[in-house]
Amino acid sequence: MMASAFASVWSPVVRRSGAPCRFAAMRSMCAAGSSFVGARPPVAAMASRRATMGAMPVRLASQTSSRQLTMAAVMTTEEARPEVPKRLKGVHKPVAVVGDLKDFAGVSISTRPELIRAISSYVKESGLQLDSDKRQFRTDAKLRKFLSVDSCTFLSISKHLTPHLMKPEDVSPELAKEAAEMVQAADLAADEAEEAAGINGEDAGGKKTKKRKSKKNSNKALGPARAKAEGRGIFRPQKLSKVLSKVCGADTLCRPDAVKAMWRYIKLNKLQSPTDGRVILCDPLLKELFKCDQTDAFTMNKLLTAHLTKM
Repeated sequence: MMASAFASVWSPVVRRSGAPCRFAAMRSMCAAGSSFVGARPPVAAMASRRATMGAMPVRLASQTSSRQLTMAAVMTTEEARPEVPKRLKGVHKPVAVVGDLKDFAGVSISTRPELIRAISSYVKESGLQLDSDKRQFRTDAKLRKFLSVDSCTFLSISKHLTPHLMKPEDVSPELAKEAAEMVQAADLAADEAEEAAGINGEDAGGKKTKKRKSKKNSNKALGPARAKAEGRGIFRPQKLSKVLSKVCGADTLCRPDAVKAMWRYIKLNKLQSPTDGRVILCDPLLKELFKCDQTDAFTMNKLLTAHLTKM
């Protein structure tokens, strides 16, 4: 009776909608006296589906374990790689440490990243990090002397260090010499690492790389320190004109040294414009050299070319 009633209700719908397959199947089931219970999937099919669903967490767990093992292997490999020598330039350039920061660090010359690492280690070992936010810390008596704040973030340490850092040449010639030796030693170590990596087909971190073709007389191929030591590339000595020799105080110099000598002469005689330090006000000697009343830093390098002759 229920089956016939169900068929009578759905038959008009089936006829109006073009008799979709599922409605036709339902009508045939009702005509055959089937019930909704009989339309359910077989018990064996449901059991196999439950078994499949139950196996999924196990399979996902095994995949997660394999990923964790892979990540652990990668981290172990990264730790086993040798430390790559860094060139001391940019933020890694040696700086003179002065004032209260010098008393805290115990060194007169260092690099900004090394000082930041030392302060961060001190903060963590002393338990000065805030419980609410580990990116912030409170300062004790030692830190407050040069940070000048009661609390600070790790990202803002560098900003507070700036007043306590100076160029080594502005402090003393001894510190300038020590900084130059540090840079030269770092460059030589980096050159040796790059040379060894080029021979082995790997970079300093152990990754496979394509071997680069070295260019003749190229500073990049030789490395700046080696090119300067061997007097090659832009460090090749050149003969200076008579006028340029008067300014630089030498007859032969490489181009970088000639530019440095020019700047020494300019700063010693206070020939920079008060409003713009890049503008150079020519005295009688520079007027004879550049044939103009004033020039700028970029144009000066271009004008020097006419006064340098290859030997």
